[in-house]
Amino acid sequence: MKLRVYLDTSVFSAYYDDRAPDRQVQTEEFWVRLAEFEAATSELAREELEQTPDLGRRTQLLKLLGGHDTSPHNGRDKGTGPPLC
Repeated sequence: MKLRVYLDTSVFSAYYDDRAPDRQVQTEEFWVRLAEFEAATSELAREELEQTPDLGRRTQLLKLLGGHDTSPHNGRDKGTGPPLC
């Protein structure tokens, strides 16, 4: 059984963020190993990435997101739902 990991918006943006080279390298290395995990994201992450102002960067981010399981937005992502614990 693969470990399930959640990919939030920051994981996608870190892949292209050259302002933090160490973080970018770690994210690229993680991406190479991504097949070792059961990766999932959310519709909220997709919505946030779709709001990226730079069209070229938005296209890159959405391409990274493509193909990953997405869970529906349920309000909890923004802290408006009941506690998760």
